[in-house]
Amino acid sequence: MHTDSRPFLAATLSPLKMPPREGLAWLSSIGIRATAFSATDPLTRPRDLDRSARRDLVAIMSRLELRCACVDCFLPTAHFLDAAQVDRATAAAIDAIEFAAEIATLEGRIGGGTVVLSVPTTKDKLAQDALDAISATAQHQGVHVAVPTCDASLVFQPFLVALDPAQILANNQDPLTIALASSRRIGAVRIVDLLRSGSRGPIGEPQEAQLDCRGFASGCRAAGFEGEFVVDLRQWHDPRGGLLATLSRWQSEVEV
Repeated sequence: MHTDSRPFLAATLSPLKMPPREGLAWLSSIGIRATAFSATDPLTRPRDLDRSARRDLVAIMSRLELRCACVDCFLPTAHFLDAAQVDRATAAAIDAIEFAAEIATLEGRIGGGTVVLSVPTTKDKLAQDALDAISATAQHQGVHVAVPTCDASLVFQPFLVALDPAQILANNQDPLTIALASSRRIGAVRIVDLLRSGSRGPIGEPQEAQLDCRGFASGCRAAGFEGEFVVDLRQWHDPRGGLLATLSRWQSEVEV
């Protein structure tokens, strides 16, 4: 029986700035087991990928022994509060949910996958109508929607919580504390540090690191999170070099 000895890590594909086929091949070659697609990247935007293209994408991942950890749909939250933008934002979110569900089906997985979606946490009528439509689609498709936040109490059911330690640190909060406070509601977790220089970057950077990554990851597991940790390369100065460094440090210092 084949046992997958690779770290329980995924990585965001879009920041690699490579064609999807090449980026996926590189992730596989370095020992990453899964990826996160961006629903706002023209190369992987759901509305630009027909059924044939989606089947091809999953076939490539299968050959490379990769899977889809999640689909990211990072939209300006203000679009859900703007009557001129809300319909387009809602449609993009629903497209991402249906994309995640189709990938999960093509991969032969039970359950419809996960979408990480940026939405407002305020009770605005316009936004609430959009969230109701998104929630209905997610439940119909069997997809988990996780919302980035520093406070799980602000994320309305049935949505889950997405934890981004760099975002939490930028909000002057402790990632481990937030993870434990989000018990049984964590749907997605990012691996990324807020460097002392103020930028997002790899874990364990000498003289720059702030995140206790092992403590944070252990806290997420203790809080019930069972999925892959997604190394979030967005805004990194050197995404490929940073991912290699993060992978090495994870294996030697973090692995949970």
